[in-house]
Amino acid sequence: MITPITFSPTTPTVLPVPVVTGYFDGTNITLSWSTLLGVAGYRVYRRSDRVPHPIPLQAGTTVSFTEDAPTDQGDLFYFVRSFQGASESANSNVETVRGSASNFMNLPTTDPHIAGQPWNDGGMQAVSNG
Repeated sequence: MITPITFSPTTPTVLPVPVVTGYFDGTNITLSWSTLLGVAGYRVYRRSDRVPHPIPLQAGTTVSFTEDAPTDQGDLFYFVRSFQGASESANSNVETVRGSASNFMNLPTTDPHIAGQPWNDGGMQAVSNG
C-alpha cells in the first residue's frame, strides 16, 4: 500500500517594509530607518544606472548605513529590505542621487538627527547633474 503524502499549505510571511530617510553631508551618503518588530535584520542595496542589478552593501541589525559618495557610478538608487531567515520584505522607498558626487547640487546637507530637514521628500531626491 502506498501512503499518501499530505502537504499543508503555508501562508507566506509578509515582512514589514522599512521607511528610509537619507541625507548627504558633502562627503557621505547616510540612510536611516526605524527598528521594525518581527524581523531579524535589514539589508541595504544600491544600484546605479551603470550597474542595474542591486548590490548588497550591508546586512545586520543596524538601523543606519553610511558610505562615501561614489564618484563614478552615475545615478545612484538606495533601498532597504527587512529580512527574517531567507525571506525579505518588499523594497523600501528609494533614495536617489543623480550624477557623480562632485555634482551634488541643491541637496540639503542638514543631518536630520541633529537639526533641520531630512534628505527625503517622500522617498525621492533628485540632484542636478550640473
